[in-house]
Amino acid sequence: MMRFFLLIAFVLLQLTESYGQIRFDKMNGDVDKQLEDLFKSKSPLLLYFPRYGEENKVKGTDAFTCFSSEENGTFFNKHFCCYALDSLAEMKLDTTTVWGLKRNPCVLLLAAGGEGFFCISANEHPDVLLRLGQVIIGEKEDANQVFNNWKKSSKKLSETQMLLREMGLLLPGMSREDSLSWDQKLSKIYKGYLGHKSIKELANVTDFGILVRFRGEYSKGISVAEKVFENRDRFYNAVGKVEVDRFLMEENNRLILTLAQAGNKNYIKPLQRVTGDMADVYESDDSTVGIDTILRYGAAGKYILNDKKYEAYVNLKNEYFDMLGERCQWQDRYDAVRELMIASDGQITADVAKSCIGWIDEIASHTDIPLKTRMRLVLSAAECYLSLGDTQLASLLFEEAFKFATVFMNKNIQGRVMYRMQEVLRRNNN
Repeated sequence: MMRFFLLIAFVLLQLTESYGQIRFDKMNGDVDKQLEDLFKSKSPLLLYFPRYGEENKVKGTDAFTCFSSEENGTFFNKHFCCYALDSLAEMKLDTTTVWGLKRNPCVLLLAAGGEGFFCISANEHPDVLLRLGQVIIGEKEDANQVFNNWKKSSKKLSETQMLLREMGLLLPGMSREDSLSWDQKLSKIYKGYLGHKSIKELANVTDFGILVRFRGEYSKGISVAEKVFENRDRFYNAVGKVEVDRFLMEENNRLILTLAQAGNKNYIKPLQRVTGDMADVYESDDSTVGIDTILRYGAAGKYILNDKKYEAYVNLKNEYFDMLGERCQWQDRYDAVRELMIASDGQITADVAKSCIGWIDEIASHTDIPLKTRMRLVLSAAECYLSLGDTQLASLLFEEAFKFATVFMNKNIQGRVMYRMQEVLRRNNN
């Protein structure tokens, strides 16, 4: 039987280095008390939650994160108290519930006294972090003020450009609900703006930032990404090859996986472009496996799951893990477990359950696994043992998953456990 340890921990990194250009202070002693005092202080805070096990990887200006700009270093070192926290700290601070902590790595900006906050991915553009920081200290206007100023303006093209640029920097810090609401409000304005500019006129830093944020169609049936690709040399000259290629890769990858997940065989077409007409765009990929291989297996897996062929999915993933060999990480198997359990809703055959348990056992043997990941692994293991008919072990694991969910205040998992426990009781009573 697997063992999953409920480790309640709160660790603050003892940093003497900087992430990018921002300096993070060292904290010793009673961490809880110091954070409590900081929340009551008159200083705004920047809290960085690295991805578990990668606390020391993002250093220097070469890494593309929100920290990688000298302007951000100057601004945040002057106006904010900056701390990098171990990713396990999210449990102690209950940031998921209180602040909507996004998937690590992420950055949390708090106004003095915690009266206002923004939460963004650490992989956002540096300009996003800077703009949100300026709102926190009152140096620049928030979204409502920016939009109201535009409504009062003459709505010239230049004024609409500024609105879309500013909103593009502010939206990443909002909650999902607020962001969707603003997207709907700005969608018509964005389409109207594109209608007044040719793709050649959009080849500049400001407009490219707007295209990256709002994306969508340039004209009927033609995506913004496709138009940028057709005119990529012009965008390379105006913006830079690295940022343009990153955008084009993201959009093509998104198209591949979206079509595959929907069960659309046409996902093969954008997949073929990775080594075809977009090969020069993907040349910056430095993975040891090759991005075309990763996308091919990833898309095929999603396509198979759409067809509910779970045995075929397990075979495909085992082939992929064997191909990776020593390069296979626990995250690869974890992604497969999650993808399988979500697609099947836990309704799998005994053979599939045995394979999934094998993956879970391998993952659980690692020590660098975040607690939230362990919580989901325990739940997945319980589902598998229920599929095998071992209601006793399934019940024990469901109880353990419920304990995790209680600590993390995860109502979805609590509800899932209670629902599945009814199945356990039904089987035990038969």
